[in-house]
Amino acid sequence: MAIDWIFKYRPNSIEEMALYPALKDRLNLYYQEGEYGHLIFAGGWGTGKTTAAHILGEKHPNDFAEFDCAGKNTKTELQKIITGSFSVSLMGSKRVILLDEFHNIKTNEQTIFNVPMEKNYNQSIYILAVNDIDKVNPAIVSRSTILNFDIGTLSKKT
Repeated sequence: MAIDWIFKYRPNSIEEMALYPALKDRLNLYYQEGEYGHLIFAGGWGTGKTTAAHILGEKHPNDFAEFDCAGKNTKTELQKIITGSFSVSLMGSKRVILLDEFHNIKTNEQTIFNVPMEKNYNQSIYILAVNDIDKVNPAIVSRSTILNFDIGTLSKKT
């Protein structure tokens, strides 16, 4: 298949990723310690957001789940994701839940994640991969650490 090259050449470690040094250092620290809170990976397409989430998820191979949020805007679909995040960890560790393309969920529907992010903190960590941070509900942003993967935005001189 034509898409196979993406998976064949996708980096397998944070060190292999083309990231600016501060971001690489932060992600390596999260990987090594295995401790971090909810994260928002923000940046354009192809900047490594999903790859970095998968690498962090390797620390919890039995407790990593990925949900593609493109087109998942109904409360029923979102509730299924939340129900999955409340399930018991298989290895006694925190579950890492990647919500890829989170910006595709309507801003007012995103608030369904407020309570799980607060009350389920000891059980599940959410990583939200977004192309546009402005499309993320402020209540979700306030519960997360934002990591900017868009080097172009960071390197502009003001």
